[in-house]
Amino acid sequence: MSLDARIDGLYKLPPDEFVLARTALAKSLTGEEARRVKALVKPTIVPWSVNQVYWHARPVYDRLIKSGATLRTAQISALGGRAADLRGAAEAHGKALAAAVTEAQRLAASAGVNPNPDALTRTLEAL
Repeated sequence: MSLDARIDGLYKLPPDEFVLARTALAKSLTGEEARRVKALVKPTIVPWSVNQVYWHARPVYDRLIKSGATLRTAQISALGGRAADLRGAAEAHGKALAAAVTEAQRLAASAGVNPNPDALTRTLEAL
């Protein structure tokens, strides 16, 4: 398994397991790889929760990204004076965003953490 895949594995763990697993991984490596792993920062709860949606609920994540792109295209079209279903795109994106927030909260709860829903919404919207 590549080092990048092993690092991804660290970030998939529940937050309270990160430091111990990072230390163990660093001890199994030498040189620059060990230094790289030791320098990894434990994620805060909101980004960790968003990452869990990406890794464990990919259809929800993909729907959010697709709806965001569709909304952006509709907004650009409307600003350019072209016909666009801006309302439909906004409604679809709002539903996808709500589903992603709900899934992030569910995944976080299964790891014993409770991210702020407003912060989750802002972070997922930024994607």
